[in-house]
Amino acid sequence: VFEDIGIPVGACDGIARLTDILPLVKLLHPYRSYSQLGKDLFRLQSYFVTHLLFIMGGWGKICLLENRHTLKEETAFLCANIDTVIRMKDPELVGEFVQALHILGFGDEDPVIIRGHRYLLQTESKTFWAGKKPTFYKRYHSAYCGIIGLADFKPDKGRKMPVEWIEALERTLATPEEEEGAESDEGETHSRGTKNRQKK
Repeated sequence: VFEDIGIPVGACDGIARLTDILPLVKLLHPYRSYSQLGKDLFRLQSYFVTHLLFIMGGWGKICLLENRHTLKEETAFLCANIDTVIRMKDPELVGEFVQALHILGFGDEDPVIIRGHRYLLQTESKTFWAGKKPTFYKRYHSAYCGIIGLADFKPDKGRKMPVEWIEALERTLATPEEEEGAESDEGETHSRGTKNRQKK
């Protein structure tokens, strides 16, 4: 995804870790629209956003509601584009959007979730959203995406995203003013520690 929209990444899919990717997330903000990217790149960008949230949310085991302020770009992209992926007639993306929104703390009563559910229920068929004469992978992936979109979201109670991921994300997305404030706080803390050692 990064390479296709002009951002070089020094790690391939086989060895990339989330901590390798998080510093680059800010470079994708704000996420681009369908009209700006075209269908193929928009789909890749969409899968990047959903899979980023899937990984940070432990594939549905962690609710990221309390982290939504940090993930506001991802939240805004999903809410603004659920109708876009519905118009694309892409049930796999619709299912992933709904699951990602669930992970962000949206409930089944939220209009954005309702629209996704309605589309999935209206388009379900004997091939599980895979269309006519699907390949094995198409049948599997379309079924998986549709099912996670319609399934009840039941995260593990009390489970949270690893602290190092939260800190890495907040550092990555900090504004210049916030970065200066953090550096100032660190400097004051270091100065106080030095003075205390001198007194001893």
